[in-house]
Amino acid sequence: MSLFAFIVLIIVLSSTVFSLRVTDLNFLSTTNYLTNEEAILNSAEFNVGESIFFVDRESYIQKIEVANPYIKVVGIEIVFPNKLIVHAVERNEVFAFKLADNTYAICDEELKVLEIRQTFVNTTGNAILVENSSLTIEVTNAILGTTINMPLAYSNIITSFATYMKEWDSNLANLRGNIETLVLNYEEENNLAIEMRQGVQIIINDAHLRLNDKVQMAFSVYDSDAIDRTKGILLILEQQNTEIIAMYDDGE
Repeated sequence: MSLFAFIVLIIVLSSTVFSLRVTDLNFLSTTNYLTNEEAILNSAEFNVGESIFFVDRESYIQKIEVANPYIKVVGIEIVFPNKLIVHAVERNEVFAFKLADNTYAICDEELKVLEIRQTFVNTTGNAILVENSSLTIEVTNAILGTTINMPLAYSNIITSFATYMKEWDSNLANLRGNIETLVLNYEEENNLAIEMRQGVQIIINDAHLRLNDKVQMAFSVYDSDAIDRTKGILLILEQQNTEIIAMYDDGE
């Protein structure tokens, strides 16, 4: 690079024309909880006047998401010469965890804590309750705007299940209407029990292994006429030959 080109570059980078002046918020989905756009933008603490070329977008995203638990920032777009647009969606209530003080952490599918509630009623309009008798989640591990802190083995099963259940039905209202409770470590370590609102209980053996295949099998059988969805136990397991099978007991 010639000295002249270098000088021109310095002038461009330091020019007030490219100093941050305007910020805007663009929601990519409908919102129920996020209504104060001005407050959301203010929470980013944008450094007005800084060069648009040196904007620390990750820092701004972190500030926005911690201050506004229900928001998920998809990205921050730079619009030359001096504007930033925050593109975002509203997070959904997917899971509920009982904490050590008997309050409840309401989380999205990524286990981000959206809200702490004093009480929780397990209805079709609320999040899916997650239980684990061998795990106590302290209040300090469920901070608003951050990911709930629990052993990785458990969080991996829950977040993976969130992905796979949406492959069965992408409508969250339908999922909450069908699935009542998830129980981790049901009877044996790594087992996952899915208690359906219609009555049948689905037990996935060794949920830490091939969970996607097992969930697909479970809901495929659940949707068929092979079982009575109002009662009994549907067991999903992998045989020694690696075949995944379903076994149903109506309890009678």
